[in-house]
Amino acid sequence: MALRPGKAGLSLSGYGRQASNQSCHASVTAASTASSEKIRYLFDGGCKVCQTFKSTLQAQEGNKDRIDYVDIADDSYDPKEHNNVSYDEAMSTIHAISTDGSTIKGPDAVKELFGAAGSATAFFGEAAKLPGFDMLFGKAYDVVSHNRFGLSDAATKAKKTVGAE
Repeated sequence: MALRPGKAGLSLSGYGRQASNQSCHASVTAASTASSEKIRYLFDGGCKVCQTFKSTLQAQEGNKDRIDYVDIADDSYDPKEHNNVSYDEAMSTIHAISTDGSTIKGPDAVKELFGAAGSATAFFGEAAKLPGFDMLFGKAYDVVSHNRFGLSDAATKAKKTVGAE
């Protein structure tokens, strides 16, 4: 894996992220700083976990058109166009800025996105009402977030192995 110049230092080529940052790089922000009917999900297009999450949301969303998807690793990404969420901030953890303009991060952002896609019940169901759900979901989020590059690499290797058989 080669290092290449990035937006704020060196990035791992193929991943669109800073070498020093090991957190999930996805963010969600409203279409503007004012109230909006859409949520804008800022994701790392070089991350298989982020791409899978995006695909899941798109499949659940169907034609509802409630979420805009923006690749933060794209050279054209401009924080000023996305509620001033910097590249580094977007890379630190998943963010959501809801339709009312409030910022939501981490597991709550994931729930907000599933809600916008119309699939929160399908993914969380009655379990979301149980005591301790938020704590367990938060722990699961942390594991995936902090290990997403390893998960991405493992998924790629598994896909190549299955394809070779």
